[in-house]
Amino acid sequence: MNRSGESGQTGQNDQADQTGQAAQNGQAAQTNLPGEHAFFFRGHKKSVTCVTCPDFNLSFFDYYEYDVGTGECDERNAYGGYNSGKFYKEDSPRSSPQGGDPFGDNAQHAMQPKVFPNVSLSTAYTGGKDACIIEWDLARGEKVHIYKGNPSAFQHFGRSNGISHFKSVMDLYCHKFNSFFISVGADNLINTWDNRVKKTCTHSVVGHKNVISSIVGSNENTDELNMEYNFFTSSYDKSIKLWDLRFLDKCINTYMGHTNDILSMTSLTQNKLITSSSDYTLRFWNTKNDNHILFNLNYEIVESCCSLNNRVFIAGTFSGHIYIFSSSYKKPICICKNAHSSYAVTALVSIPFTDIFISGSYDGYVNFWQYKSVSKTSATMRKVLAVPVDGAVSKFSFSPNYAYLFASVGDEMKHGKWTRTHSKNGLA
Repeated sequence: MNRSGESGQTGQNDQADQTGQAAQNGQAAQTNLPGEHAFFFRGHKKSVTCVTCPDFNLSFFDYYEYDVGTGECDERNAYGGYNSGKFYKEDSPRSSPQGGDPFGDNAQHAMQPKVFPNVSLSTAYTGGKDACIIEWDLARGEKVHIYKGNPSAFQHFGRSNGISHFKSVMDLYCHKFNSFFISVGADNLINTWDNRVKKTCTHSVVGHKNVISSIVGSNENTDELNMEYNFFTSSYDKSIKLWDLRFLDKCINTYMGHTNDILSMTSLTQNKLITSSSDYTLRFWNTKNDNHILFNLNYEIVESCCSLNNRVFIAGTFSGHIYIFSSSYKKPICICKNAHSSYAVTALVSIPFTDIFISGSYDGYVNFWQYKSVSKTSATMRKVLAVPVDGAVSKFSFSPNYAYLFASVGDEMKHGKWTRTHSKNGLA
C-alpha cells in the first residue's frame, strides 16, 4: 500500500513537472472542452469567410436611457428595459448640460426606437465565398434571411443604387443598433444592407482597386470621426481607407504604408488600427496623427492579428507561429512556435483589456491562450483551453455579453485555396 501510494505520488509530481515545463514553452498541457459545448449551424454552399454580430454591450446606452423613475427597469439589470422597448433619447444621457434632470427636455417623451423591435440579441451574420450573406437567429438556431449573391450583378452596377455581391464576401460590419450592416468583398464593392423590412442592398460603391479584405467600424467619437457614420476598410491594393456613410461615394482619407496585400485588420479603442499583411509586417496605426509603428517578422506572412490593449499586439503567421509585440519594443516579447501543430494561424481575437486571446486554424481546434507580462521586453503565454472545431476557421466574433464565441468555419482558407478540409461550411 505504501509503495503504490509513493508510486502514484511520484507519477503526479512527474506530470506536474512536465506541465510546468510545457507552460514555460508556451505549450501548456491543453484542457479539451467536450464537444457538446460547441454548436454548429450549417448554411453556406462554399467556405464561410466572416462572421459578425451587433456590439450592444459597448454602445447600448449611447443614445437611449431607461425610464428609471417608473421603476420598470432596475439599474442593476442592464438589459431590463429591452423587452419593453421604452427608451428616452438624449445626446448625453448620463448627465444633463443644465445639471438637472438627466433626461433634459425629453423627460416626458418616451421613444420606441425603430431599430430594436425586430432584432434579438442573438442575431449574427455570416458571409461566404458563395457571395451570400446569412442572417441567423441563434436562439432558435434558424436562418432569418439569406441575402443571395448574383454572378451577373455587375451588369446592373450604375443602373441602381445597390447590387448584390458577385464574388466572395470577405468581411462584415454590423451597425451597433443593428439597423443595417455593411459588407465588403472580392468584387471590390462596399455594400450597405437594410436588414429591417426590405432586406435589400441600399447602396453599392467600388471602394478599392483590389479585393477588400476587412472592414472595421469607428469605435470612438472624436472631432474628426463619428461612431454612427465612419468606418475603415483595408485591401489587397495595400491601402486603408476611411469612409463616411453620409458621403459614401468618396473616401475621406487614405493611409498608405504596406507594400503587399493587407490580409486582416482590427481595432480596439481610440480608432487605432492593427493590420497584418503578406509583406511580413504587423502595423499599428494612429489614424488621428496619420502615422504608424511597424513590426517586422522576418519573412513570415502575417495571416491574422489582434490586440489585448493599445500596447500589446498579437500576430499569427502562415507558418503556424504566434508573435506578441509591445508598443515600446521593436522585437517580439514572446514567440510561440507551432501554436496549431505547424498549421497556419488563420484567425485571432481577444477579450478586450484582459489577458485572454483565442486563435483558430484548420487543425481541428480553437485554442484559448493566457498572456502574462514578465518585463518590458519579455512575456509568456500558455494554452488554457482547446475546443474541437472541424474545419478552417477564418474569423471570430463575440456575442454582446462575451458569453459566446462565434467562428466562421469552412473547407478552405479565407485568402486562398492553399488547403482543403472535408468539413462542412457554416457557423460554430
